[in-house]
Amino acid sequence: MSESALSDEFLALISPCQSRLFGYLYSMLHNLDDTEDVLQQAVLAMWRRFDQYDRGRSFVPWAMQFAKLTAFNHIRAKRRDRMVFNEELVLLMAESGGAENEDVEALASYQDALLRCMDRLSSSDLSLIRLCYFEKCSVTAVADKLGRAPQSVCNSLRRIRGLLFDCIEESVGREDDA
Repeated sequence: MSESALSDEFLALISPCQSRLFGYLYSMLHNLDDTEDVLQQAVLAMWRRFDQYDRGRSFVPWAMQFAKLTAFNHIRAKRRDRMVFNEELVLLMAESGGAENEDVEALASYQDALLRCMDRLSSSDLSLIRLCYFEKCSVTAVADKLGRAPQSVCNSLRRIRGLLFDCIEESVGREDDA
């Protein structure tokens, strides 16, 4: 197979599962920057070994193994810098988060539903979610930034999480019925 055909095949397989890989890595690393770096390293490692991929098997579990090993290497490298979880605990957290091969599709459904549901949020609710969860600002810092009381921010987060939960459950339920 030509390199161009291999590239096309690899891109066709990796593109739809990148968000799943990102979610899996984030469940292990809990840091957006680290997750993006590790995902990029894992995809590069997959590409380098794509000729070894058994096309008779599902691509996602193969890709998850690369992601897991790349994350472990990243954790080992960071261990020198600061205290981090040991590999067994990280693996346990990832597995309990639904990263088992048979649960990958279910996890992907929930991740896709979350993204669709976040698109339905108002701009102010989405901004609050981004500040608290993606930028990891404390509730107090967000309250100060928005000129609100911390309890008001907590109440808003509780309401938004409830909206997202209901939306995700409804969305995944519709997929199961289809």
